[in-house]
Amino acid sequence: MGKKTVLALLIALFILPFGYLGTLSLASEWRFPNLLPVAWTVEHWTSMGSGGGNWAFSALTSLTLASTVGVLSTGIGFLTARYLSAHPKRPLWLLLAYLPYAFSPVIYAHCLKFFFNVSDLSGTLSGVLLAQFILTYPRRHPEGGLLAGVGARVAERTTRLFFSNFSDILV
Repeated sequence: MGKKTVLALLIALFILPFGYLGTLSLASEWRFPNLLPVAWTVEHWTSMGSGGGNWAFSALTSLTLASTVGVLSTGIGFLTARYLSAHPKRPLWLLLAYLPYAFSPVIYAHCLKFFFNVSDLSGTLSGVLLAQFILTYPRRHPEGGLLAGVGARVAERTTRLFFSNFSDILV
């Protein structure tokens, strides 16, 4: 396969989900066996523009929530990696850090749902923040997630990037 073919496939894989979302936003009824919607409508778009829904507030809440979870899980993940890489009982802590990987995130979230229901966190903003943090944090630290295989030196430099002067990193 040539480079142009691979590039065309990658572009198609990137664009297709957006086309699907656009089609969903214009579909009024789309059941399983049908390849395309039975009927098309612009009602969803007109109701959003008419002020019927508070979409701007929802978008801002979602963006704030996603940013908060991303910053917290990445920052705490880097700190965890730094201390895990230097701890004398590192193998034990790494084993415990890998436990969330035993389940897929969907199954893991379903199991956590019981605890969120019991503690009345289900459906609240703080509950959503905590649930997303619990699901993303194990996949963020360099010893077992997003940067798997990165050594202690890189984790230490990254931690210093967040908590000290930039010139210290170049040493």
